[in-house]
Amino acid sequence: MSALDPSSPGPSAPSAPSLAAAVTEVRAGLAAGGLAVATAGALALHATPTLGLALIGGGVAAGALTLTPGLALLVGVTGWALLTGFLEPHAPHDAGRLTLHAADAARLVALLGVAALAARAGRPGRPGRAGRAGSRHASRM
Repeated sequence: MSALDPSSPGPSAPSAPSLAAAVTEVRAGLAAGGLAVATAGALALHATPTLGLALIGGGVAAGALTLTPGLALLVGVTGWALLTGFLEPHAPHDAGRLTLHAADAARLVALLGVAALAARAGRPGRPGRAGRAGSRHASRM
């Protein structure tokens, strides 16, 4: 067989991301877009910071239900950035400015916790987690 033999398999091409990974990433983008829409709605309604946190927290939870833990945390950080930058009371010229005061850090931790819990609740028994062959948790299912 020569290197130019058409029957030889040839070098393997780099594998493209699986469709499931691509769809998960699209869902993460839609969740982030939903948070932006919720933020705009809260601004238009002049929502209080507490209501803004509730809206963003609900959006993070809903968006993270079908995501991997890493992407869910990314949605949580996005929610925190939108909340801190636009819904927290700042001087008008500070809109969009992110701060990390104690209250901001507490909201970040809370939104990350919501995202992590929602991702875990939304993915029980999915292949790739406890259902993997050789996983120490596989016998519990």
